[in-house]
Amino acid sequence: MSSPAPVKRWALVGLGNPGEQYANSRHNVGFRLIDDFTEQQGWKWKRSLRMRGLLSKGEVEKVMIHALKPYTFMNASGKSIAALIKYLKIQAEQVICIYDDLTLDFGRLKLSIGGSAAGHNGIKDIQCAIGNSFIRFRVGIGSKPHSEMDLKDFVLGGFSAEEEKILIGRSEFYRNSIGQVIQQGPVLAMNNINQYKPNL
Repeated sequence: MSSPAPVKRWALVGLGNPGEQYANSRHNVGFRLIDDFTEQQGWKWKRSLRMRGLLSKGEVEKVMIHALKPYTFMNASGKSIAALIKYLKIQAEQVICIYDDLTLDFGRLKLSIGGSAAGHNGIKDIQCAIGNSFIRFRVGIGSKPHSEMDLKDFVLGGFSAEEEKILIGRSEFYRNSIGQVIQQGPVLAMNNINQYKPNL
């Protein structure tokens, strides 16, 4: 069986909530990673009313990337992404969505296609808007420290000093992993990304 033809255009989406009060929260790790990636590329962000968010674009090894940070708030992310894929005339399979996942150990990265939203309301909204075939770039934020803690307080809370150290130390790995998906496609990239388990 031959490998799928390489994709020449991707929509790269980071999920989060707009506003300074959410900037360093666990729920905004998608914004954080996409900011880090676009900054390394030297791309600039521009506000788009049509896409209901911030847009940035450029080429990576002759592959065109349209980066998006929806400003609809997390639980209404689907509206922004649906507007982008309609504008670009692409399929949901060409959307790479970066977001936080509390079912994964902190700092762990897992790449997947389809599947359950696992209680993530932002992903539920995207599924309703564009279907379930988009690529998921899931970044582990760990679980609540105790069962009595409200989930909202946990995901909207900030990282500890130790967690910040881990994220900074893994930033190059995250950037390179995004690059692998862009260049190789998700199926080939999964083999490397999902099997990599560094000591955290």
